[in-house]
Amino acid sequence: MNTNKFSIKLQSLVMTRIRSTKNECLSWDKTVEWAALLGLETAPILYRGIWNEETIKKCYSKISVFGGEQEGYVVRTTDGFQYDDFKNSVAKFVRKNHVQTDQHWLSKSVIPNGLKQAN
Repeated sequence: MNTNKFSIKLQSLVMTRIRSTKNECLSWDKTVEWAALLGLETAPILYRGIWNEETIKKCYSKISVFGGEQEGYVVRTTDGFQYDDFKNSVAKFVRKNHVQTDQHWLSKSVIPNGLKQAN
């Protein structure tokens, strides 16, 4: 697992994948296993099964399991894959008007996260 160079606010993390030192994305089951070992949540599973576009589209209910409006969803293979194959293994649907900023995040300066201090 590659954890260097990043610090995160753990209470706000919802895990969708873990990258190994071999530059591969672990299988979903291994991701869940590592998340449990680290005490982290994984993204909720809205559907797990054979690809069916109509079933997948129904995952967008407009109501988030976290409260408020659903942003969208991520689809990934349950098998592990090399990161070179990321574009063929992961997809994301985001609702219309989800991002409401004046500028795309790629053109902004990077603001590093830091670990929140324990109470």
